[in-house]
Amino acid sequence: KRINPEKREIENVRPVRVINNQLIQDKLRKFSNLQKQEPESKLKRYSGKLIYEISLPGVKSVEDILINELESSIEIKALSEEKIYAKNLNIKLPILKYNLKNDTLILELKDREYL
Repeated sequence: KRINPEKREIENVRPVRVINNQLIQDKLRKFSNLQKQEPESKLKRYSGKLIYEISLPGVKSVEDILINELESSIEIKALSEEKIYAKNLNIKLPILKYNLKNDTLILELKDREYL
């Protein structure tokens, strides 16, 4: 973020993709005393896309996951009954789609070669 002193406006702010932002933020605050853990992840490369598989044991729904596209990375937070998972992917690629299947978040990104 940059603030233009003459206009007092924020410039160069990219829209953030969020899944139920307010709901998950409220849950994260409520359960902030839970143990925090970085989840395991696997990266697979296919023609035109990258697939991140992020293990989130105990996360029951996509509604318990927060995904933010930051300036130079993607931030993922997920809430289970016993833990809060936090993962920062140091990669700047567009998110094509995502879903939660068998305690695993599958995040599909557009490959840089095909941008």
